[in-house]
Amino acid sequence: REPSEFARCYHEYLGRFANRFPGELKLESLPLDQEPTTLWNAIAQVARRPLEADRSHAADVGDHNSLRVTRALRWHPLRAVLFHWVLRQARDRIRDRENLRFERTRLFGKVRSIFTEVGKRLFERDALVHPRDIFFLEVDEVWGFVEGTSTCNDLKSLVRARRSEYEKQLAAFPPPRRLETRGCVALSTWRQASLSVDAGEQRQGLGSSPGIVRGTVRVIDDPKGNRLRTGEILVAMRTDPGWAMLFPSAAGILVECGSLLSHAAVVSRELDIPSVVSIPGLTRWLQTGDCVEFDGSTGLVSRVKVASPEVDVKA
Repeated sequence: REPSEFARCYHEYLGRFANRFPGELKLESLPLDQEPTTLWNAIAQVARRPLEADRSHAADVGDHNSLRVTRALRWHPLRAVLFHWVLRQARDRIRDRENLRFERTRLFGKVRSIFTEVGKRLFERDALVHPRDIFFLEVDEVWGFVEGTSTCNDLKSLVRARRSEYEKQLAAFPPPRRLETRGCVALSTWRQASLSVDAGEQRQGLGSSPGIVRGTVRVIDDPKGNRLRTGEILVAMRTDPGWAMLFPSAAGILVECGSLLSHAAVVSRELDIPSVVSIPGLTRWLQTGDCVEFDGSTGLVSRVKVASPEVDVKA
C-alpha cells in the first residue's frame, strides 16, 4: 500500500490483467483484484529465482535455435525464404489468436461485474441468501425475475437445489473422454472404460516443448492457493491462461489434456520449459512426490524409482 515502484507496477498489472486468472471464463470465479493470492504466490516464487541466470539461459536458447536454422538452410535459399515466411506468419497468427482470447476474457469480466452487482441488489432485497448466489441461477431466470416473467420467484430454493447438485458434481471424478449413453441422457448410466493405461511405468504423450527433465512432480488441480516449489515438475489435468503464473517456477510441465496449440504448450515454448501434453490417465498415474523423467520432444514420460537430489534439465 505504500508508494513505491513495486506498488505502481502491481496496480498497473491489476488494471490490465485482473481478469486473467484461473477459471477466467467462469463467471463465478473471483478475479485477481478480489482474490490476489495466486498472483502473490507467483511473485514470491519468481522473486526467489536468479533473474540474470534466467535471462542468460533464455538468450542462449534463442541463439542456439537460430544457429540450428541457419546451418540447416545454409545451402537452400528458397527453403530459407519459405521457412522464415511461414515462421513469421505462425508467430503473428498465434499472437492474434491470444489477443482475441484476451479480449474475450475482458468481455467476460464486464459481464461478471454486471451479475455481481445484480446479486448484491437482490441480496439487499432479501431475494438471495448471499450476493454470490446469483451465479447458481440461469441468465433467463435472473432477467425473468427482474421483469416479472419468471415461472418461479423463489430464488432461494432454486439456489439450494443447484448448490446441492453442484457439490455432488464436484465430488465426482470426471467421466472418461469417450462414453456412450442410451435413451434420455440425464437418466442413462455409462460404464467407465477400462483403465489399462494405469499399469506400467511409462506414458506416451504429445511432445510440445523440447528438453529432457528428471525431477519430482507436484500434482495441482487448482492453482488458487497452491504453490509450486522452484524446480518441481507441474502436473495438471488441464490449464488455462490463469495458470501461467505458476509456470516460471516449473522445471517441466505435464498435462493430461491439450494439443500443440493448447495454452500449456504455447506458453511452455515461449518460456523454454520442456513440456508434454495429451498424456492419458496422467493425474491418476502420478502423485505429488513421484519422480519422473520425460522428453519434451518425443513425449515419452517415465516414472523412476529414486528421486534425484536436484532436478536435471538437458537442452
